[in-house]
Amino acid sequence: TKPLAILMRKFLIVLLVTIAISFIIARLFLYPSLPILNGHAAKTLCSCIFLAEIPENIAIRDEIGFFPVSMASTSVDYDQKMVSASFFGMMEKKAYFRQGQGYAIYNDLPTPKGASKPAFPIKNDTSKIDQSILSSEQKEKLEEVLGWVFKEDDSSERIKKTRGVAIMYKGKLVAERYAEGFGPNSRMLGWSMTKSITSLLYGLLEKDSTLYREDVVNSKKWPTDKKVTYKDLLQMSSGMEWDENYATMSSVTKMLYAADTFGAVDATYPITEAPGSEWNYSSGTTNNLN
Repeated sequence: TKPLAILMRKFLIVLLVTIAISFIIARLFLYPSLPILNGHAAKTLCSCIFLAEIPENIAIRDEIGFFPVSMASTSVDYDQKMVSASFFGMMEKKAYFRQGQGYAIYNDLPTPKGASKPAFPIKNDTSKIDQSILSSEQKEKLEEVLGWVFKEDDSSERIKKTRGVAIMYKGKLVAERYAEGFGPNSRMLGWSMTKSITSLLYGLLEKDSTLYREDVVNSKKWPTDKKVTYKDLLQMSSGMEWDENYATMSSVTKMLYAADTFGAVDATYPITEAPGSEWNYSSGTTNNLN
C-alpha cells in the first residue's frame, strides 16, 4: 500500500500544479479578453434576433458559432429584447435592442427603458425576376453558380455561410435567392461595409451644401493646432492614435465592448501625426463621423 500512497501523492501534486498553471494562464490571457468574447456574442445575437429577425438557432449557428466566441454562454430575453453572454458566469455583457434605435451594450449606464423614436421604415421588395434576356445556356450556368454559392461541402464547418444573392444584368434582376431564415426584406449585418455607406452619405451632405469635406471637425479633446477635417476622418488619416486589434483589449475593443459612448471615447485619443499625412485603419474615426 505504501507505493500506492506515494503514487497517489505524486498524482495529486501533478494535478494541483496543472490546475494552478491553468488558472494562471486563464487569468493572464483569457480573462482580460472576456469582455471581447462576451460583448461580441451579446451584440451580434441581439442584432440578429431583434433587428435582422434571424431565427435564434440560425444566428447562433452561423454568426457566433465559431471559436472562441462559441465558448460564451448566451441567454435571450424576448420580453426585454435583451441578450446576455458570459463565460462560466464571468464578465457578463448585456445587449439591449430598442425599436428605432438599434442595439447597445450597457455597462455602467442604467438599463434602457423603451424607445423614443419611431421604427425605421421597411419598404417591401416588389422586384420581379426577369430572365427573358438570358439564353438557355446562360440560365443553366446561372443556376449552377447559385447552387455552388449556397452549397456547403461540410455542413459542420459551414465555411461560405451565404445569406442572400441578387444578380442584376443589363438593368434587370435575373436571379435572387436566400438561405434559410433570410428573405428579400432581411436586414444584414453590414459590419465595416457600413463605412463605405457613411462616405456616400457625407457625399450627399456636401452635394446639398450641408457641410464640406474640408471643414474642420471640432473636438475639445484634440489640439487646436492640428486641424482634423471630415476628409481626414473619411480617409482614416486623422493622425489619431488608434490600435485596430480585435485579439486583445485595444482601442477598438474598448470602444465596442467597454464604453457607453463610442464617439466620446474616440475623441479622447490623442492626435499623434499630422492630419492627412498617414493612413491608419480606424473604426474610431468612422464612429466620430456618426
